[in-house]
Amino acid sequence: MDADVQTRYPGFDVVADPSGFYKVGHIYKNGPADHDYLKIKTGNFIVSIDDRDLKTSDNYWRVLHRSRPATSSTSC
Repeated sequence: MDADVQTRYPGFDVVADPSGFYKVGHIYKNGPADHDYLKIKTGNFIVSIDDRDLKTSDNYWRVLHRSRPATSSTSC
């Protein structure tokens, strides 16, 4: 796999809501979202990911599967 591409698996499925936002449809047991401290519940709205607004007109997999930002390095 290309090191410049990062895919994230949130541990839950989303469903489109008539409001124009995605809702949590299912949380996978023992997955990344299955922790009490996250307070994610089935039926919660997902309105943004990484400070980017997210609506049903957007492809949420493009947000989760994104290129890493370019980095620069300097040597002393």
